[in-house]
Amino acid sequence: MYRIGEFSKFAMVSTRTLRLYDEMGLLKPEQQDLATSYRYYSAGQLARLNRILVLKDMGLSLEQIRPLLDSDISPEQIRGMLKLKQAELHQQIKESYDRLARIETWFQQLNANSLNLEYQVGLKQVEPQQVVAIRTVVPGMEEVPLLFEELAAHLARHKVMPAGPPQVLFYDDEYRDFDLNIEATLPVRGAVPESDRVKLRELPGLETAASVVHTGPHEKLVKAFGAALGWMEANHYRPDGPNREIFVKFSPPGDQANFVTEIVVPVARV
Repeated sequence: MYRIGEFSKFAMVSTRTLRLYDEMGLLKPEQQDLATSYRYYSAGQLARLNRILVLKDMGLSLEQIRPLLDSDISPEQIRGMLKLKQAELHQQIKESYDRLARIETWFQQLNANSLNLEYQVGLKQVEPQQVVAIRTVVPGMEEVPLLFEELAAHLARHKVMPAGPPQVLFYDDEYRDFDLNIEATLPVRGAVPESDRVKLRELPGLETAASVVHTGPHEKLVKAFGAALGWMEANHYRPDGPNREIFVKFSPPGDQANFVTEIVVPVARV
């Protein structure tokens, strides 16, 4: 038998790590002196410790490792867990390559003095969201605040508070000055009664979306869209669904110079 310090030298693992493995039930001492609390390990426990270290080196968490140490676990179960970890690592590698490609694009734009520092475009994942919504065709963007007011009034009648800023989805396949096919939404939590115009639905999440924030009047959003389009082209993405505009700071008829709008464009690899 070896005291914890001696065992740690042979195993090349700190005593702190051995105590953690003991607390988590991964590697219990062969014996523990009740009077002194000294832990004693045997040489035969090195095999179990090495299995823990190998699995940890593969990227598995200690919680994932625990069931793999059981003697009754089948090779198929071990193989399945390792395959899941393998897929996770492949995804991390892909994301790292994508991130590296975006950094290289920045370098190219910096070298060409074409980097748009006013608008920073990035990728994001958007979670599904429950909203009240009005899907309609409006003469122009000046009608959007009225739709937001209608949604807010509907929530107020039912004593429900919005759970986030309003947003608009644009369903036209091309730019239009008038007769815009849009959906105005307000996020909510819980059930909300519907009306002839106001519907309750789940806004789908987005696996990958390009996002850029614009500060200022809505009519100058074209600059932000230009930045998003240039970023997509440089990083080999294409639009893949209705654009969304989230009105982060919006209080008509306030000073539009202080308006903050986030543009969210669903994208897919070219």
